Amino acid sequence: MTPYTHSNVARAIVNSMIVGKLNEASETFEGVITHDYNINSTTKVFTFTIDSEDVHYHPPASTSVDTIGKHYLLRSINNPKVRRHYTVSQCMRQNTYKEYLNLIKQFKDGERNFQFNEKVLAEHTSKNEIIFTAKNYNIVGGLSRILHTAATTERYQMKALLGKGLNLQSEGVHVAFAGGTGVLVFMDLVALLLR
Repeated sequence: MTPYTHSNVARAIVNSMIVGKLNEASETFEGVITHDYNINSTTKVFTFTIDSEDVHYHPPASTSVDTIGKHYLLRSINNPKVRRHYTVSQCMRQNTYKEYLNLIKQFKDGERNFQFNEKVLAEHTSKNEIIFTAKNYNIVGGLSRILHTAATTERYQMKALLGKGLNLQSEGVHVAFAGGTGVLVFMDLVALLLR
C-alpha cells in the first residue's frame, strides 16, 4: 500500500490561503534509530543518531526558548514519499521526562518545596542525537508505523529546524489549544514553566 498524500484539490485550497512564505535555512542529514522507549502502548520516544561526520548541526538545548514549537521533517530513505513533521520536544528525553514526572507527582502529593535536578539537562549534550516522539497511528505505509516496526538499520533523512516556533514573549498571556500528539508542541514550554 502506498502512503497517503493529500489530493491536488486540497493542495490548491491550501495554496490559495498562503499569505507568505518563509525562506528558512535548514540542514539536511541522515541517521538511524539508536534508542527508543515507551511512553505508553502507542507512543514512543526515539533517539536518532546522525552518522555523518560532515554535519555541523547542533540540536537545541533543553533550555532553549527560541526552539519551542519548531519542528523537523523526517523522511524514510527507503521510501522518500513517506515523511512527517515532528516537533522539537527535548523534555521527552528519557531521564529528563522521568524527572518532570517526579516533579508533577510531588506537586500532586502536596509538596511545595521541590527542586528540578538540572543534572538531567546536562546529560544530553551530544551534538549528533535528535529526539522524536511519535504515536503509532498504525496506518499501513505511514511513517509512525515504520518508526515503531522498522529494523534498527532503517535509515532516515532529517531536515532541521523548521517553522517559526511559538515566538514566545517575555510578558503577556499565552494561550495554547492542543489535543492528542498536538500537545508535544507545548511540552518544552510546560517543562520550562515547571523548572
